Amino acid sequence: MAEDMHELLEKKYPGLSRGVKIAEGPRTNGVFNQDLSPEMMLVEVGGVENTIEETYRAAEALADVISDYYWSLQEGEGS
Repeated sequence: MAEDMHELLEKKYPGLSRGVKIAEGPRTNGVFNQDLSPEMMLVEVGGVENTIEETYRAAEALADVISDYYWSLQEGEGS
């Protein structure tokens, strides 16, 4: 699902996504409550270098892509 989101973001908003990163190493278990549901993923929007306006625009783009993804799944169920 995360890879699908990344690909959709790249297609619709090239360069917006920094890809899918798996947290690993001695200081993390890499879970971040994603074990609470099989379809759970953590999405981070914006960073210290971004303005609040840039962060809002990124969140709107992400919402747009999540909506597209959701509706594409709904269309697939009706087939």
